[in-house]
Amino acid sequence: MLKRTTACAAFAAALSCAASASEVGSYSNNFEQGGGTHYGSSFVTYYNGHSDLQLVSDGQSGTYGTWQTGGFENQSITSFNASFNFSYNTNGNGGLGDGFSFLFGDMTDMSGNNWEGGEWGLNAFNNSGSGMTIGFDSYGADSGIYARWGSSNVSWSEFGTEWWYYANETNYNDALADENQGSIIVDWNINTGLKVLIDWGGDPINGYYTAIDTGLFTWPDGYDMTGWTFGFAGRNGGIDNDILIDNLNIDYTYNAVPAPNAIALLGLSGLCCGRRRRRN
Repeated sequence: MLKRTTACAAFAAALSCAASASEVGSYSNNFEQGGGTHYGSSFVTYYNGHSDLQLVSDGQSGTYGTWQTGGFENQSITSFNASFNFSYNTNGNGGLGDGFSFLFGDMTDMSGNNWEGGEWGLNAFNNSGSGMTIGFDSYGADSGIYARWGSSNVSWSEFGTEWWYYANETNYNDALADENQGSIIVDWNINTGLKVLIDWGGDPINGYYTAIDTGLFTWPDGYDMTGWTFGFAGRNGGIDNDILIDNLNIDYTYNAVPAPNAIALLGLSGLCCGRRRRRN
């Protein structure tokens, strides 16, 4: 019985370690091969040799486009550093649409209008009361960058028009060119909080500007974030434009969570370990 008991204990210990040990991972997508799940008007454009995620399109007012990475089913992410390029194309129509957001949260239920979102986040987050949104509001003189949790604003930085001006083009091909796009970094740690940095793209400002730096967004014991995924949501209201995303890179740490079948196996192993055969 010693060998059997030892094997059972080792199996249980391995599952326990898998559920608690911090591991590292990465996700990258330049959209050359597509990937992820699209909702609404979202698609990947391959125009003139480029490959970008296009959330909404110029000339299409009143539309929503959302995209999510998928994956991460058995992972509970505890920190991440995400970077991506962005740009707008207005084709000279006189103004920008409403904006877009970077998303991190539970996107397993995208039924009904849960998938709709924009610069304010995602309906699924509003309805559940959880989920992180970094919103980029590009409409009006009070445009800026903010952070939301669920449906609540946590932090806001008003930039006026300068934050998007340099990343806006009036020629579609120019908007798709990497050298004309702005760059954003979203850095989050469950114990220390959130930072958002932006390089406007093609601008005279050298390097990144810190848009948000907050010790909020820390929940070491507050939420089960198993299976949370990343994504983008964009919206055109009465004024419309193309919203383009490229070169998404995410480095993250996570705690591995045993799959349900592994937990079931642990239960069976407990039954086996508990049995004793009487020797005559």
